[in-house]
Amino acid sequence: MKRGFLNTKRVKDSLASYAPPAVPEPRMLKAKLPIGKVEPTLSNYQASENLMEDVDANTTNYADDQVVGTTLPARYFNDEFSDYPDNVTECLFYGGKVKREILATPGFPASVPRPPHVCHSLETSAFGMGVFATRDIKMGDLIMAERPLSVTPAAIPPLDLNFPKGFNPTIDQVVEARMIQYEKLLETSISRMFPENRDALFALHNAHTEDGSGPIFGRIRTNGIGVLSGNGDPHFGSTAVFKDISRLNHSCAPNSTYNFTTASLSMQLRALRDIKQDEEITITYCGIEDSTAERQEALKPYGFQCTCRICSDPGSDARLAKIKASTEFTVRNAREGQQHAEKWLAEIETFGWQGLGQYKKLLAMAMFAAATAGRTDGVRKYFGMMDAWSRAHGGDKVSDLHGLSMGLVF
Repeated sequence: MKRGFLNTKRVKDSLASYAPPAVPEPRMLKAKLPIGKVEPTLSNYQASENLMEDVDANTTNYADDQVVGTTLPARYFNDEFSDYPDNVTECLFYGGKVKREILATPGFPASVPRPPHVCHSLETSAFGMGVFATRDIKMGDLIMAERPLSVTPAAIPPLDLNFPKGFNPTIDQVVEARMIQYEKLLETSISRMFPENRDALFALHNAHTEDGSGPIFGRIRTNGIGVLSGNGDPHFGSTAVFKDISRLNHSCAPNSTYNFTTASLSMQLRALRDIKQDEEITITYCGIEDSTAERQEALKPYGFQCTCRICSDPGSDARLAKIKASTEFTVRNAREGQQHAEKWLAEIETFGWQGLGQYKKLLAMAMFAAATAGRTDGVRKYFGMMDAWSRAHGGDKVSDLHGLSMGLVF
């Protein structure tokens, strides 16, 4: 039986691949992957063939040590790209747990949400290709949402390595061989994509051309965003690559943030603050709450050193520490609360740090100070900003004030 062809009129396409682990530990490759220019030591290494078996698209009965390939939502084999306006995602999972959880999600596959108007475009930026606002965007507004082109394990799964008998590889050689073998598995997965999705994947930047990653894995490492965390289990976390969202450039003071929704299997990008027409839309590739040194270390795999005004400011770490401590402050009355909150809100807004959790806490402090002082205009202002902040971070709209005053003393 040819792969993907079954004897029915219209059969959903699915692939399951099985690769028993040859290296006893670790199950998932947790060794630090190379970056920069790395000389290969296995120039004659030949990747072993992946053993694959076709199964029904709705199958979820996989062993925990199997590498599972599947298209989600399941598509019909002879359909065209245009038949799926929300697109489909080519997935690789380690074991069947993630697929089972996705299929069991209420409402799956829900439609991908869309903003009322297209508000972004892809254009050339100072850092190559970037995403820019084509109209003014309000804090909390949906900028775009899309299904991933691919979802793959966050760590290299167990793979059968093809070392000669009697060869004792070093740890670095094991890493190199598993990267070669993983690239071959990824080739199989990507070959199942619609040509339009495959072209979109290969159009993305690859910052890992000299470290042995391969053209597919290199692009995943460069453009992947963590999704489906697996409830903290490192064996079940995944990374996703997107056509447009993966084009977003980094900022240590981003104006947007993203959240993944399993029901629609889509990433949703929302504004962290008001964005002006023609302004570049950015996300962060690291933790904005981290120190400058920690951020620079986290950015190394992307092949650049951030020189933004925050990273270039020797006083930024001390300023960030003060902002973090600002919500530990207990105020004695509404006037003091208002002054304290507005001082630090202004500080955060000056440096574009609205993504910090302290921003919402300070908005709550300012809102309750306004409420205590009987300033309904202030209550509406800060309540609206809290609502927008919550929506930007994937939460529901703030519908009432219950519980928001915890920890605030006037």
